[in-house]
Amino acid sequence: MKNSNKEISPFHRLFIASFASIENYNLLKEELSPFFEGKWVEQQNLHMTFKFLGEVTDVEKIIEKLKKLHYQKKQIVVFQKLKLFHKNILSLRSSNKTLYKIENQIDELLGEQFTKENDFKPHITLMRIKKIKDSDYKEKLEKFHFTANLDLKICLVESALKPEGVQYKVIREF
Repeated sequence: MKNSNKEISPFHRLFIASFASIENYNLLKEELSPFFEGKWVEQQNLHMTFKFLGEVTDVEKIIEKLKKLHYQKKQIVVFQKLKLFHKNILSLRSSNKTLYKIENQIDELLGEQFTKENDFKPHITLMRIKKIKDSDYKEKLEKFHFTANLDLKICLVESALKPEGVQYKVIREF
């Protein structure tokens, strides 16, 4: 007889982020839906990604390294630029230099374990784009100014893909 219990995976799908809020998120979705077809991120899951780590087995080693992070906690960071990332991700970006300093710190602390992605920029993912419905989207994105706020708290987050959608669990706040 086969064991019907599913084995618990030793791997954790992790990323480093800070959770975000967009006050008029539904308005943003309404404004941009004529241009893009895809899956919008659920409001409670909005976050600014510093680094995607992928499948990890030694979570404690990452926690120990990230304990050395230094930044001013609880800053409010404003995001305003809408951008496409890899042509399939609609995101919000900020020009706040603090975010890039933190990203560099993370890359330095985890450098021996995880390589730096040269084309990666800290961002808030809004939508995974399946189809661009209107080629005039570039003009719309340049003219469109929308604000998201980030209460800066760096977290190591586990991402679990479930049938009902992605679920995030904060492993540790730094």
